[in-house]
Amino acid sequence: FGENSFSSIVLPEGLISIEKGNYGTFGDNSRLCEPIVFPSTLITIGEAAFENCRNLKNVILPNSVTSIRDYAFQNCAGLISVVIPNSVKTIGRGVFSNCSGLKSAVIGNGLTEICNGMFANCKNLESVMIPNTITRIGSYAFDGCTALQAIEVAEGNIFVASPN
Repeated sequence: FGENSFSSIVLPEGLISIEKGNYGTFGDNSRLCEPIVFPSTLITIGEAAFENCRNLKNVILPNSVTSIRDYAFQNCAGLISVVIPNSVKTIGRGVFSNCSGLKSAVIGNGLTEICNGMFANCKNLESVMIPNTITRIGSYAFDGCTALQAIEVAEGNIFVASPN
């Protein structure tokens, strides 16, 4: 389903996993710009599944998703904001790396770790909300985030300190 295929995706109910195909499942699709309609049954977003979907603007994940694998949304330059639901327990490396249009991220309280390079080179990322469940921030998680102005750490987080 690669390069220049279609502008929107509605995934069917009953689908539980989007797995990696050659060059990502829907990756390299420069026309994909509408929000993806994910089914309420989806559990896993596979490695590089939407990598290089440069015009994708919004990702609204259902509360059924528990795992987002490595580089799932890497190089989605048009992505503006992301909300990771509380249901997500594991997230891979570089999931949102090089999403140059990303301005804000809200991390759900199901995660305990912000993985290596998770937001690396998101040069327009201005704010991140970190829940009190985060116990580790991986290497280069925010490397190259030159516009980052605010990292809000939830009250009660004893592992990640905020100067405010």
